[in-house]
Amino acid sequence: FNAWYQKYENDRFNKKDREPATHSCNPELDIGWTQADLKLRAGKKGSVFCIYFAMGRCNKGHLCQYYHRIPTPEDQAELESAVDIFGRTRFGTDKEDMGGVGNFMRDQRTLFVTDYTIPWVRDPIGAATVALRKLFTRFGELEEVRALQRNGVAFVRYKHRCSAEFAKIALNDQKIDSLSKRLTVRWAADHEAPQTQRAPAPGPAKPAVDTSFQRQLDTQSWAALEKKPMKTTIHDTGKYIGPAMP
Repeated sequence: FNAWYQKYENDRFNKKDREPATHSCNPELDIGWTQADLKLRAGKKGSVFCIYFAMGRCNKGHLCQYYHRIPTPEDQAELESAVDIFGRTRFGTDKEDMGGVGNFMRDQRTLFVTDYTIPWVRDPIGAATVALRKLFTRFGELEEVRALQRNGVAFVRYKHRCSAEFAKIALNDQKIDSLSKRLTVRWAADHEAPQTQRAPAPGPAKPAVDTSFQRQLDTQSWAALEKKPMKTTIHDTGKYIGPAMP
């Protein structure tokens, strides 16, 4: 029993006890310049993005030493693959709950989204897809949004990893009107992420088979064909057109 949390250790991280976030990031209203932009203008690179800005609760404003904007692929290219867009060290394996910073062994761009309610409409999957796309597209360019029928589960794949890292922090535990009381966003495992199915490549064309010869094979056994020589049909022009029927 943990006296500080007044809970047993096994219940300490029970997701049912999580409260929705009290702040949220609205890019249209919250983006602004900071000291990191002034350093960049002076030719000094290496700044990362403010994780508290992504959560919507940075109180330093323009005095913050980190960026207060949406990351771009150019920002991701300036950082090493061993750190995320917030400057946190990525690890070689995923956490058991697929939360945390992420895994540098693979290009994590797909998010697993759950704990949302599908609207009661004629096409609930389509309505959920539209709502999630509108919600997640504010933080970067999307490749695919796939909502599933099973208990309000969806997969959101971004075009760039930096966008997925920012959206994961910005939208996890957020209360979304008419969609979720507390949204859960984590990394999608390789076996969970939907893969686009491609049609098999066409194989080589099969050679045409003479129909008269095929009919003869269907009506006679190979032993009979070996004992009895086949007659051939010769066209009036002298061109061979295949074996003749017996």
